[in-house]
Amino acid sequence: MGAMIDQRSAPIVLVVDDDEVMRRLLSRVLTRRGYVVEEAGDGMQALAAYQRVRPDIVLLDVMMAGMDGFETCARLRALPGGDSTPVLMVTALGDLESIERAFEAGATDYIIKSLNLDVVCYRVRNTLRARLAEDALERERNFVSAVIDGAGALIMVLDREGRIVRFNPTCERTTGYSFDEVAGKCVWDLIQVPEVAEHVRAIFERVRADQVSSQYESEWLTKNGKKRLIAWSNTALVDGDGSVEYVISTGVDITDHHRLEEQMRHQDRLAALGQLAGGIAHDFNNILMNIILSSQMLLDEDGLPPDLAPDLEGIFEDAQEAAHLVEQILDFSRRSHFEAHPVDLQAFICKVADMLRRTMPENIHISLEVGREECVVDADPTRLRQVLLNLAANARDAMPEGGELCIGLSRVELAPEGTPPLISPPPAGGKEGGQWICLSISDTGTGISPEVKSHLFEPFFTTKPRGQGTGLGLAQVHGIVTQHGGDIRVETEIGRGTTFRIYLPCYELQEVEEVEEIPQEEALPLRSNGRKETILLVEDEEKLRRLARRALEGLGYRVLTAVNGRDALQVYHSAEGVDLVLTDMVMPEMGGRDLMRELRKVNPHLKGLVITGYALEDDLRALREEGILEVVQKPFDIDVLGDVVRQVLDSD
Repeated sequence: MGAMIDQRSAPIVLVVDDDEVMRRLLSRVLTRRGYVVEEAGDGMQALAAYQRVRPDIVLLDVMMAGMDGFETCARLRALPGGDSTPVLMVTALGDLESIERAFEAGATDYIIKSLNLDVVCYRVRNTLRARLAEDALERERNFVSAVIDGAGALIMVLDREGRIVRFNPTCERTTGYSFDEVAGKCVWDLIQVPEVAEHVRAIFERVRADQVSSQYESEWLTKNGKKRLIAWSNTALVDGDGSVEYVISTGVDITDHHRLEEQMRHQDRLAALGQLAGGIAHDFNNILMNIILSSQMLLDEDGLPPDLAPDLEGIFEDAQEAAHLVEQILDFSRRSHFEAHPVDLQAFICKVADMLRRTMPENIHISLEVGREECVVDADPTRLRQVLLNLAANARDAMPEGGELCIGLSRVELAPEGTPPLISPPPAGGKEGGQWICLSISDTGTGISPEVKSHLFEPFFTTKPRGQGTGLGLAQVHGIVTQHGGDIRVETEIGRGTTFRIYLPCYELQEVEEVEEIPQEEALPLRSNGRKETILLVEDEEKLRRLARRALEGLGYRVLTAVNGRDALQVYHSAEGVDLVLTDMVMPEMGGRDLMRELRKVNPHLKGLVITGYALEDDLRALREEGILEVVQKPFDIDVLGDVVRQVLDSD
């Protein structure tokens, strides 16, 4: 006698036999073994009972009146779920023809009818066990398939020859190939770079021979020709004999991660260069300002020998050109001075476009793509104009035979959980929640190669002939955009042109402030003379202090000097009166801001003017509340100094 079946999970057996005695005997024996038994006396009853109870196994007699067992089995198989239910045919017919007919009708197995019913129970038990094992195996197969097909990783199964026998949907999405296209092909045949293909083949051979795991990275060309960098891990799957049956290759697409790492390394290099350049630029500004003021004052001297004037003018012009280069370096290093306020970009780029139409070659057509949405950013118009002019100049050089230059403007709406198109946080005043303005500059020129594109924003990198470019234009653009809390992206294709997209944080306000006018022509500043007002000049650099004093006295001002803030306090208290304090911002012992705070305690209406070679970390609006009305960036010439001093003195 066999073991009893657990009643909590007792299988249901449908016994079909037109011999009532045999049917009752089978039912009694199976019930004692713990099975739940359902009886049917003919084929029609069997089909009805099957649909009602959905048995786990059917014991089906062959020789029955009306519908015999063969027909009953065939019709049962056609019912929902009937194709997977085990059917044991019980027959007294042991001939080969009857057995073949039973299998043709869909029987799982057959039993020669005997009075030893324990044999029947034994066959029922073994058939159900086999069915359970088969179901478990099928569930495991389905589970494995679901894991493989649903995995975010690329999964390939290779046979012992390296041929692809499984290629999951992630592989299909990443490579662009369907399983039907790669099935039966060796994996290295899909890699179009010969040395990489050979490397992958060697790794496969080592995994198969040594039965070890192996990791490697390889570059794949997708079906549409795009490059993807995949990190692969290979594991050997051995059979019962210990030989490798399959190799499982699991891959992760690290293209974007690798690109991000490269961008971060690039940003680190630029930051290091910017820090170095910014420090050097300050020292250069002091030197250049000495050269500019000295040469300009010599040119103003009466009785200057005529043969010296051209040389001095050349020195003055070269120093100004050098000052422009230093300004570009400061822009790149994000240390330049800028004063931001709300700017309506729609009106702004229209004015820039008008200026470009007057200066660009006639064979370059300039168009605008500007929507009706409000596009306001918090920006320094002068610096922003420099960005557009630099990019327009690059576009012009990329279209020697002429072409189309298009300036576009649009709002970019991101969901609250969306990632902004930049790393830097938006500047003060920028609205949170993913509101951005996209300013694009497109050309139909020669395009940029991938090699050049990777170095595009590096300072001093240029593809122009020697003497025709400094390599600072795009570095300056990158620095200005970043200093505004924005980001810049490049889309380009050789022979099809280039598009620069600048993303700036959107500034929301009720009324757009007036945008600074763009001068039609560069006007020479008017030298503004003094009216014997007293200026307290505070500068720690002795040579610069001496030259600035001479320049101011030449303009008609009375000048008192001090070497730092502490010294300036003493000079101020001993003076009969001071109309304006002209002070360096960064000095030992006491800087310009602290000096103005102390002096304003004595004279709340005292006016201040700052000269500096550094970018101001303080907001100019806050400085104005402390009496610092303007900032003059070093190096400057006498005309700029005189004009700003006169404006501050005449201000209310």
